[in-house]
Amino acid sequence: MNDCLILISIMLLLVFMNVPVTYSLAVSSLAFFIMQKLNILQFIIRLVGTLDNFAFLAAPLFIFCGNLMNKGGVTDRIFNFADSLVGHIRGGLGHVNVLASAMFAGMSGSAIADAAGLGPIEIKAMTDHGYDLDFSVAITGASAVVGPIIPPSNIMILYGVVAEVSISRLFLGGVFPGLIIAAAEMLMVYLYALKNNYPRNAGFSLKRVWSEFKHSFFSLLSVAVILVGILTGFFTATEAGSVASLYVILVSAFIYKEMNLKDLWQSVKESAASSGVILLLCGVAGVFGWCLSFVKAPQLITHAILSVTENKFVIVLLFCGLYFVLGMLMDGGACILCTVPIIVPLFKMLGIDLIYFGVIVCLLMSIGTLTPPVGTCMFVICKMTGMPIERWTKVMTPWLLLLIALVVLFVLVPPIINFLPGLL
Repeated sequence: MNDCLILISIMLLLVFMNVPVTYSLAVSSLAFFIMQKLNILQFIIRLVGTLDNFAFLAAPLFIFCGNLMNKGGVTDRIFNFADSLVGHIRGGLGHVNVLASAMFAGMSGSAIADAAGLGPIEIKAMTDHGYDLDFSVAITGASAVVGPIIPPSNIMILYGVVAEVSISRLFLGGVFPGLIIAAAEMLMVYLYALKNNYPRNAGFSLKRVWSEFKHSFFSLLSVAVILVGILTGFFTATEAGSVASLYVILVSAFIYKEMNLKDLWQSVKESAASSGVILLLCGVAGVFGWCLSFVKAPQLITHAILSVTENKFVIVLLFCGLYFVLGMLMDGGACILCTVPIIVPLFKMLGIDLIYFGVIVCLLMSIGTLTPPVGTCMFVICKMTGMPIERWTKVMTPWLLLLIALVVLFVLVPPIINFLPGLL
């Protein structure tokens, strides 16, 4: 128990000292190896062994796909099509913001990709049309949450690898929660629009919808390619990343003619840099998780929780609270890689569905991208708009409360998540 507390304390101390999470995990794990007099060579073997997994290829592939979409004209077409569908409703561009994010989520799998790709377009369009900056920023951040929930999802891939569950089932489990989140946010946009008398775009026009649909058809088709391929078993979730990337390259270069070799090379460099950071984090987090297992941390936590309650819903809610706090303090990927190996034995013992809980965890990690002190989407959008963190926190509070209420709903009504995976 003392060794477990020392390991976690070193890691948390380094995090609070603003040491990057990757290095905090690496240093604390290395210190553990030294304290336990373990062979340091095993540290390297464990680090490399963690990454020796085919499923990990999906993360860099979907990152690459998201970068290609931003450079190849896909993002703009998605926004314009969403505008033609819901722009005429009161608070039109707020609804467009949510709907475009839901569509983009079906291609990118990342909240950051949504915030960085669609964010500048959405915020500029809203402020240009009379929406105040606070509202524009808040809905842009809140709508980005669906990025890792509607499949594909980078964070679900990590969870699936670590928990050893079907990534395809995780993807399906995120469909209904993602759509419900989008619908709830659009309802909230409508209420804000009524209160503040926000404008609407020109009236609904089937002619414009058809025109924008034709322009964006090949962009939207990528969602069908990914989902149909996974559902039919034609390719795996990992292979879907490469298929989607190739598809976007062909569409952007030969149909839209908005991508050249320079753009492609830029996408490769940006994706390689992002992937390197993520995979190094995965490697050291895997070592950290092994250290926790070495001192029997899963068994200790299991015993502690069962001494409080054996009610499944109470246990899930307790872990939701824990993951919400961890999401505020750690990168989502690091959090999953460090903690999921601990909870899997407990949940298997209690008969809690790991797909059901995985979707909830991924949603909480996505919400964590909006919260200080280390929210990645928060930093992206605040840097983009020059908004101080204090002001961001204030304007995001109502949206965070909405998202937390939805998490509770999903916990208490498991079929929302389990229905589609149960069809496989």
